[in-house]
Amino acid sequence: MHNDARMSRLIWVLFLTLAACRSAPGPRVIDLHPATPVARRNLDAQGCYRVQAGDTLYSIALSFDKDYRVLRKINHLPSNDRIYPGMHLCLHDSLARSSNAESKIVAPPLPQRKIALHVKKTTPQQMTVQGLPLRWSWPVHGRIVGTFSKQALGNKGIDILGKRGESVHAAADGRVVYCGSGLVGYGRLIILKHAGAYLSAYAHNESMLVHEGEMVKRGQVIARLGASGADRDALHFEIRKAGRPVDPRDFLPGPGCTRPDC
Repeated sequence: MHNDARMSRLIWVLFLTLAACRSAPGPRVIDLHPATPVARRNLDAQGCYRVQAGDTLYSIALSFDKDYRVLRKINHLPSNDRIYPGMHLCLHDSLARSSNAESKIVAPPLPQRKIALHVKKTTPQQMTVQGLPLRWSWPVHGRIVGTFSKQALGNKGIDILGKRGESVHAAADGRVVYCGSGLVGYGRLIILKHAGAYLSAYAHNESMLVHEGEMVKRGQVIARLGASGADRDALHFEIRKAGRPVDPRDFLPGPGCTRPDC
């Protein structure tokens, strides 16, 4: 009898343990990898992307790790980069040539412009492109809880812990080219275009304080920090150069700087 009672208690404890494990919520998985299944579902049989409402050339480029200038050229877009829902945007030059050949439409070649690049070796936060300095500063200050990774499915930027409602600052002078929540895994997202084919992205904002087409200055408040699409109050920050994600810490001032306007 004693052994039976002890066995019954063990079975009851095991049952409660399994029930607790089943009811405990697992960690939230946030997919920040470009070209998520949602984006890939909008590819046609030739691998061209079908533009959705709210898309911009820059948000598509960020989704697929592409250089927006290349997409502009191979799709023969107008100078204002205008795209519209339902349009098929080729992501590779070979696809664009095939698409043009099938439709028998020969698009006029873009004029070749010779641009002299004068790049001077300087501090990480200041890079000279075409003679104009591009200085970077921290969008917010806080503990880095997610670091950049070069792995295919790794983090494309850094995650900076903060307080809900805290000011998010533009990391460099630029133009707002995307404001929205159409990219899965980024929540409320702002993308800025900078000189020298640089883009910066600010994700998971509580609110956005700028609009597309607006010019902003380094240090200007562009959003309020939040947790849209994330499991904690933090800013996900990315820098892209010619479409390629780069480690923002290689561009931002050192740890001695404690202000967003450094």
